[in-house]
Amino acid sequence: MGRFEWLEFEGSDNNQGSVPQAPAPAALSSELLSQEFLDKADSFFFAGLYAKALREYSRAIEENNGNREAWIRQNVCQIALHQPEQAIVWAQKFCDIFPGDPQALSSLAFAKSRIPDYRAELPELMEEIDMQSQGRFTAQMQFERAACLFALGHNDEGQKTIAQLLESQSSRQEQIRWTVRSAAFFFDMGAMEFVRFLLESLEKASGITPYGLSLWIKAEWMLGNDDKARRLLRLLRRRDRQAADIYEIADFFESHPCPGGASTVKQYISQLLSIILNE
Repeated sequence: MGRFEWLEFEGSDNNQGSVPQAPAPAALSSELLSQEFLDKADSFFFAGLYAKALREYSRAIEENNGNREAWIRQNVCQIALHQPEQAIVWAQKFCDIFPGDPQALSSLAFAKSRIPDYRAELPELMEEIDMQSQGRFTAQMQFERAACLFALGHNDEGQKTIAQLLESQSSRQEQIRWTVRSAAFFFDMGAMEFVRFLLESLEKASGITPYGLSLWIKAEWMLGNDDKARRLLRLLRRRDRQAADIYEIADFFESHPCPGGASTVKQYISQLLSIILNE
């Protein structure tokens, strides 16, 4: 259709007696506004700021409930914030709006994998996802499939799925993003050794992000590795001059006693905070 075709009058040769409708400005503005909220949410999401991201994804959906990316990541945020019941409710709404959509079904399975009472439903739900997707899985769906496998106790298969996900990323940036997201998931599961394994690969390639470093520091702390946590903390301070990560780690240390007992890293972080306050 030409740029001005919708302005032609009834009976013209081009429109054959019908009057095409002009685009609805309100609908277009809602889509654009939804995209703006999505972009803002993504900047929070990839920094691990899930509460802030969740608010913006919700606003994106409110403006345009056809914004699939907002639905997908809203679900991830709710799970990261330990709100699996809410995640199930909203994932079901996602399925209602996009019936038969394999990603919507995958979001629902991911949410249900977080609550033991729902895990018996996972095999049937995973079969439906396989049927609807015809074996074509996005990176997000691979990640959610791995989460379901871990929830069902199929740890070897889950780790294999994560490895396939990371290997399939076409860009280094995407591989870093998915590695950090996978590490965050395993951190939440309490699998600190696997967090270390994933993030060490990024450090060797100089690709680890401040958020990834903060996860790794907390994992080493929980493993009782005081010296390693202190070294990573120095690295974080060099790479990211923002104090927010340091304060968040300090709060984590206060609420999670070091398994190794007396800690020198707590003394070091106190010194860092004093320096930050005086800058």
